[in-house]
Amino acid sequence: MLKPKLDVMVQHGLQVAVSHEASREVYDFELARNTCTMLSKLATKRTEAGKYVKPLRFPNNHSMFVKITELLTAGLCWEASAKL
Repeated sequence: MLKPKLDVMVQHGLQVAVSHEASREVYDFELARNTCTMLSKLATKRTEAGKYVKPLRFPNNHSMFVKITELLTAGLCWEASAKL
């Protein structure tokens, strides 16, 4: 059920800047956390005992990983500048 919505989840759930308030970016890390939780459920499959099911794998350059990297980098930079 989640596979057809993967692009939508990555595009909207892992966006870097959600809105701009007073010329500063605001991040929605809770939405990103919930999106990552749903993405992890994609890779988890329940099987009968003794049966092997190949896990769902994405290439290292998949847009999901690019967005997560951008979000983490932006969040760390934002937190560091907030402490100044």
